[in-house]
Amino acid sequence: MTSIVLGLQGIPPRGHPNGYLYVAGRNNVVACVKHFVGDGGTDKEINEWNTVTSFDDLEKIHMAPYLDCISKGVRTVMASYSSWKGRKLHADRFLLTEVLKNKMGFKERIENGKRAMELMRLLLYVRR
Repeated sequence: MTSIVLGLQGIPPRGHPNGYLYVAGRNNVVACVKHFVGDGGTDKEINEWNTVTSFDDLEKIHMAPYLDCISKGVRTVMASYSSWKGRKLHADRFLLTEVLKNKMGFKERIENGKRAMELMRLLLYVRR
């Protein structure tokens, strides 16, 4: 994933602060890495389903590529449509704020898909 970020945004100069956007110039574009986190580990490999694994394995297996992209100045990270231990990623404050923003040092924008927000509204409606 990191080489794609560098190809799209350009190579950050030495000393560029980790976690912050870098785009080389007008011939480059902003990259978005998708889908944070656990998509490759969903139960029964069902797309947009539930990832059931320990936090240690989630971090070790699924978060490593995102750390590499953050170190290269990626501008946006899109939250996964999947869940981790039954919690939808788009509504998971622990993973998006405590882990991605605070622990991993991502300082830029977390994106969400329109469809994901519609699903979240539907889930909230059904639970009432």
